Parts: sequence; structure tokens; C-alpha cells
Amino acid sequence: MMSNEDKIVLVREWYTDPIHWRDDGKGEDCVDYILLAPETMIRGKKVLNIGCFYPADDMKFGSLAEEWIGIDFLSQVVGRCKMIREHEQLGEEKIKFLCLDATELPASWSNSFDTVIDFSTGDQMPDDAWHKMLDEVMRVLRADGHFVTTFADLDYFQRAEVVGEDCGYSRCRSIDTVAEELRVRGMLLLRIIEGKDVGRAGILAQKLR
Repeated sequence: MMSNEDKIVLVREWYTDPIHWRDDGKGEDCVDYILLAPETMIRGKKVLNIGCFYPADDMKFGSLAEEWIGIDFLSQVVGRCKMIREHEQLGEEKIKFLCLDATELPASWSNSFDTVIDFSTGDQMPDDAWHKMLDEVMRVLRADGHFVTTFADLDYFQRAEVVGEDCGYSRCRSIDTVAEELRVRGMLLLRIIEGKDVGRAGILAQKLR
């Protein structure tokens, strides 16, 4: 079985390979955007986007926010995001890109964000890193703030009899597992979308304390 360290090396190699650096062209019917509709969690809000990779989401929604911060643990990714922001002539006063580890966010960010977004970043994280990230999400969210997460749906891939590395993700999680991980941290689940057709599920949750 591959170790967590080996998985991290593979993730770094994948994300820094220019062949993967492209806009996948998300439609409005994708799980990510359905959970964000009608954009009330973004408009005029302070938003943290975990894992910016190709910044299509940041370009689409960032200008609506009071402040939008996209982070990634790879400096190459952050550099490319900044280049695209400049090409699109979007100022860094509105949309910022920072090289940060989602499992150890700045201490000064406690209770700072109205909305935190994780579009499948957790699919590339070992379990211990994923749990640390959720703890950090809880810390930086304001009371009543929203967390939007999408992930590879283990239930879907098991039904399709495709699991493990063959499904294209480093790891998959069941909806029940993710839901419980959010509940035990004091989040109220507002909406759940199953990965019936595309294998990606999503949850919208709200911090209650």
C-alpha cells in the first residue's frame, strides 16, 4: 500500500505538470455551482477558497465578494493563478492568492471568514490532513458562516464497481462519513447532493458556534 508521503509526492507531481493546467469548463449544473447558488454566500462576503489550482472559480466568483482569498500549498500553482488574475485585469485588492497549507492556516484568521469553499481538495489528502483541515475550517469560519465541500463519492464508485486508484482520485469518501465529520464539529447540514451521475457529491453546512 502506498504511504501518505508517497501520495503527497504524486499529488505534487500531478499538480505541477503543465499538461493538467487547464480550465475544465464547469457548467452551471455541476455540484460545485449548485451548492453556491444563488451566490448569497459570496456576494459582499469574505471568502476563502481552499485549493485554487486552475482559478476558474476564483475568476467566476471573486469579484462578487468583499474579499476573496484562494490558497494552495504549491508555489507553482499560486504563481500561475496570479498570472491569470493579471491577464484578466483583476486587482489583488479583491482577489488574493496565497501559498498556504490548509491544515495550518494563519492564527490571525480565527473567526474571519463568512464562507469557506473546498472543491475536491480533500480528494487528494490523507485522512489525518483532511481532519486537520476541517478543524482549521471551523476555526476560521465566523459563527453562522458556511462551508461548501465537494468530494469523490465512494458510494457512487462502489456501485459502479470502480474503486481505488482506478477511479482517478487519491481517496474517496462516503456522504455519510463526510456528513458525520461535519456534524461532530458543530456544523448544521443544509444541503446534500449525491454523486449519482458524475461521482462527485457535495455538502453545504453552517457553523453553529
